[in-house]
Amino acid sequence: MDFQDAVTFLKKFVKESAVPGQKHISPDLVNANELPQFQEAMTITNNAVVKGEITREELTRLLGV
Repeated sequence: MDFQDAVTFLKKFVKESAVPGQKHISPDLVNANELPQFQEAMTITNNAVVKGEITREELTRLLGV
């Protein structure tokens, strides 16, 4: 899985927060069979931020959160 695949995969788990107008990635939406992919996608996107390849703000915009 590359970075773009990870972002596309994680977008499936974005939901509205209890606070109107805010969204977040919800692990509650992940099925057990998708958990390894979810963990991999989270790791890939987090590592990109840590390495400075993308900012946290850019990542949240890409994810739609």
